[in-house]
Amino acid sequence: TLKEAALANADPQPTKDVDFEHLFDDYQGLMHYEALDMLSKHCDTKLEDVYESYESDSNALENLKQTMDQVTELCEFTLTVNDGDDYRHESGKSSWVVIQENIQNAVTDLQLAFECEKLFVIFNDVNEKVIKN
Repeated sequence: TLKEAALANADPQPTKDVDFEHLFDDYQGLMHYEALDMLSKHCDTKLEDVYESYESDSNALENLKQTMDQVTELCEFTLTVNDGDDYRHESGKSSWVVIQENIQNAVTDLQLAFECEKLFVIFNDVNEKVIKN
């Protein structure tokens, strides 16, 4: 067993560089991206069907369009780059802080039984690994 321990210590496993490309490949990013793209197209088709069903009632159609504009506005996320290449929201807060607040508020507003903390911890861990390399 002493010999096995010496051999194990002699050949350390090479460490893999952590960057966006490796993370994208390791976690099947392309597959997830394609699934999101398909879902987006499916949602667009459904929205077109809903718009067509409201064409006879212009007041309801206008209300629907206003609601969709509000949803679009909530989803927009304007960032500015500061001197240190640190992305900030137009409010001056860190982009990650704003994203966390938006996610937490959306979960609360929708009254979902969903805890966001694990998502935030994983994001922070991955972000730290990427920044270190």
